[in-house]
Amino acid sequence: MRRTLALIGVALALAVSTPALAQAPEQTKLTIGVGGKSLFYYLPLTIAERKGYFKDEGLEVEIPDFPGGAKALQALIGGSADLVSGAYEHTIGVTAPGSSTNMFVNILLAKVGLKPDVASYIGVGAGAGAVAIMKRGEIDAIANLDPVIATLEANGDAVAVVDTRTTKGMLDVYGPSYAAGCIYAQTDFIKKNPRTMQAVVNAMVRALRFIQTSTPEQIVATVPPDYYSDKAIYTAALKANSETFKHDGAISMEAAQAVYRDLKSFDPGLQNASSIDLSKTFDMQFQQKAAQKFK
Repeated sequence: MRRTLALIGVALALAVSTPALAQAPEQTKLTIGVGGKSLFYYLPLTIAERKGYFKDEGLEVEIPDFPGGAKALQALIGGSADLVSGAYEHTIGVTAPGSSTNMFVNILLAKVGLKPDVASYIGVGAGAGAVAIMKRGEIDAIANLDPVIATLEANGDAVAVVDTRTTKGMLDVYGPSYAAGCIYAQTDFIKKNPRTMQAVVNAMVRALRFIQTSTPEQIVATVPPDYYSDKAIYTAALKANSETFKHDGAISMEAAQAVYRDLKSFDPGLQNASSIDLSKTFDMQFQQKAAQKFK
């Protein structure tokens, strides 16, 4: 599944800046939670870590990898994570937030008039375990991301029936503009630590620029070898997903509204709630300042 990765968050927008900060971050030790770190969805996070971009910004970052995006969200709410690299839809209140792939299935069901409870869902993770479970026939279908899907396809163990890695699939399911992968944090934390947030922003967008200006082979050489079981398949999948990273880290109101529209299509909590002020779920001030400096 592919969606345009808008690197944003609650009161946080990723922005380009120089590695050195004018002032030191308020908090230098951070925990950034993630659910499925080896997925392409979170590639900028891995690059920022592996290339030392966080360290260049004066940050010491720990990145615990949770079983899914919902668990990473729970860690943020519970206080064991300062930030999350996750899905934008988690910044909008829902009755029972699940992983972005779970929400993807719910959106597909809603489009044909079905409710989420018509199917049973099993968390299979985002790595070799997910591939193994599908190969053994323990599940009927899988909603996941690359390199998991690419590996299953290459080995003849799965066929994509809805594929948002393609432009057509993206438009069919989500429309022309959609907010997806982001960095998000609790608003109070961001207000108290603006320089820290800017440092995170700098590292993440610097990683995004590296992805945009490097060959797939150079990117593969940067990620940990345990991210893939077959280097050729991983490299080919990365090439197929290259358009995912061709953006500047900004998000539009249109993209946020598209996410809200889809969540309302299946979530009764949002269906029965009053309208949400989406402008409070993202803030482009960091991105805008950086865009003026780096064009």
